Amino acid sequence: MIQADLNDRREGYKNRFEQLSLNLSALSTLDANEGTYSMTAQTAYGAKLQWQGEVSLEPLVLSGKLAVKDISLPALSPYLDALLAVPVASGRAQLELPHRFMLKEGKPQLLLDDASASLSDLSLQGAAPKKVATQGGAATAATAATAATAA
Repeated sequence: MIQADLNDRREGYKNRFEQLSLNLSALSTLDANEGTYSMTAQTAYGAKLQWQGEVSLEPLVLSGKLAVKDISLPALSPYLDALLAVPVASGRAQLELPHRFMLKEGKPQLLLDDASASLSDLSLQGAAPKKVATQGGAATAATAATAATAA
């Protein structure tokens, strides 16, 4: 089993990527040949990462989608506490980032197209017990952020 530790000493955040799997297929250094890639992992806090798409080496172009599900918001408190007036007691986030990365004239470019984020089961410490209005069990990032600042 492959694992990788993440330790942000500046912010005090630690996590571990477990069950890490990386697959490359039909990747070649020949001009304009594309291969496919996929990577899956799970964090110690239960988030599930899936990254897949196509890659070419000459020129370097990577396109695909990064999806992260079940991100524990309390686990991100070293980052969120600086942004929010009240600490997060519970909640989960989901992210989908369709992307295209390339080196154009030697300069890196990252394009995100139709990215999305959602929150579910959000509650704040010290806030009156009330649920954020959701559709299908998940609030959009904009809805939850509005509710968080209003609480």
